[in-house]
Amino acid sequence: MVIHTCTVPVNFGRHYLELRGLNDLQLICSGGEVVRSSSFPLAMNSLVVSELVGELQMKELDVEEFSPSSVQCFVEACYTGSVILTRENFREVNKMSAVFKVQWMIDECLNFYTDLCSELTPQSVEAAWFLFQEAGYILKERNNKDLQLVLDTTLRGLPDLRLSLVKDFTCRDPNEQEWVYTDLCISLAGKSITVLFEWLVPLVESKGPPPVKLSDVEKRLLTSETLALCNQEDPKLYQKLVYTLQKSLSNDDLGALFAVFSLVPMSPPSPSSSPRESPQQMVYPIEIPALGGCTTFLDAVKIIDGDPRINSCFQFVSSLLYCCDVFGGRTSREIVDVITSALDKRRYNTRWNYGGSHLILKPFGRWFS
Repeated sequence: MVIHTCTVPVNFGRHYLELRGLNDLQLICSGGEVVRSSSFPLAMNSLVVSELVGELQMKELDVEEFSPSSVQCFVEACYTGSVILTRENFREVNKMSAVFKVQWMIDECLNFYTDLCSELTPQSVEAAWFLFQEAGYILKERNNKDLQLVLDTTLRGLPDLRLSLVKDFTCRDPNEQEWVYTDLCISLAGKSITVLFEWLVPLVESKGPPPVKLSDVEKRLLTSETLALCNQEDPKLYQKLVYTLQKSLSNDDLGALFAVFSLVPMSPPSPSSSPRESPQQMVYPIEIPALGGCTTFLDAVKIIDGDPRINSCFQFVSSLLYCCDVFGGRTSREIVDVITSALDKRRYNTRWNYGGSHLILKPFGRWFS
């Protein structure tokens, strides 16, 4: 059987669908329901179908992941050269057009999505959530970012709606979310990323006594890029996040996160801050009341080094990083020697396989360069 080509879309005439004698192809939909069609208009629109019926001479196509109504819509579009899209059939028709590589239908789906985005207002949270889900779905199923780019461009002009969408995401059960929607939310959030961490901190605290486990959705929030943005937008929130994680997670989980956190040292406190502030006014990586009486960085290091409650490399180094910020560490061989000695005494360099104290000291580079 030879299938010739023509320029599509073309209106072959919907009435031919009613001529059962011409319907030589069966499409098996979800639930086993069958949609019949002539192979000719489908092959004219899709090289995939052309190869299946022309070269492999297939008489049945398995499309069981799609509903009969969506398959019927797809078939009619191939017959008439126009596709009738609704919110109800958009997802499946969009995916079918991608699976069977019907480019003009892919373009029509993108235009339909773009039109829906153009109708958004600052109050259109429900509509935005629908568009968010569709962008995430096609990203997961086809690794296609076209819808994400359209939605992102739209939300740039609607900052209040962007914030509402991110907040709406945090109201969902994290156990029911898929990783792709978390990544998409992070991408769309921009500077509103702090909303996600404001949600994460109490969520971790509510998991019960330590050690607790983070879900895959929660772990995907903890990247050097998201943490750096959080630290930039809200340093106190970032410090609170570090403290919450280190008191809640197991040492093994903290060890896995250490490399990420070491890339994002805590931002220095405001100029008005002072080491002599009361502990209640300062956010510490670990609660060490005695730091309130310190006057130098070296004093603080010695107190931290002697605190028996600091029992992980993560707690130890994050506390040192904080003290560097608060007390303004200077370029000093003595300071480096004190930190190196403390690390070696605790054997963190071998326990965490960082190959030596000089690698653990890497996060301190901005103070000791």
